[in-house]
Amino acid sequence: RPPRVRREDPRPCPLRRVDLGPPEARGRLGARLLHRRDGGWNPPPDATSRAGQGADRGPAGRRLLLQCLPDIALFGEKDWQQLQVIKQMVRDLDIPVEIVGVPTVRDENGLALSSRNAYLSGAEYKVAILLNKILAALAADVKAGAPIADAEEKARAALLNAGFEGIDYVSVCDAQTLTPAQKGANMRILAAVRLGKARLIDNIPL
Repeated sequence: RPPRVRREDPRPCPLRRVDLGPPEARGRLGARLLHRRDGGWNPPPDATSRAGQGADRGPAGRRLLLQCLPDIALFGEKDWQQLQVIKQMVRDLDIPVEIVGVPTVRDENGLALSSRNAYLSGAEYKVAILLNKILAALAADVKAGAPIADAEEKARAALLNAGFEGIDYVSVCDAQTLTPAQKGANMRILAAVRLGKARLIDNIPL
């Protein structure tokens, strides 16, 4: 769970001509919407690793977009699964909103910026900055011809050896459908790990 920073959230908004909607219009968005019963989509890696948090995200995302009905809605690429969920929902429901992904913002050591980073101690931060580097090594292995399953297992071992305390998933997936990737497809590496009080997510293209 991210730390509560709502008092700080609105501060930059007036400078950028942005308004935060009412609380009832804001909701957590996410993975369970992809579990379409027609078999066209499968739950992404994140769907089973956040027990109890996924069931209401599809309706929350729909309410948010329909109440605001913006011309363009921006969603960060750091939560790649959420971005694909929203894009698919907009297509399925014919919501007249253009969904645009915003590239992940990283600090000087490559760690994806997140409110959860506030949970990291100094020692944990030194471990956390290895996440993106290990994903980059996984990408290099797959590009070099390593079997995807073997490359994923090597990355999981590297994460544990680096000091991460748990791994929810490290998966090479189809970038759009989030299903297990086949070589030659448009692929994305998705990862979620645990370190102290923080659950860190990241992804990179392949």
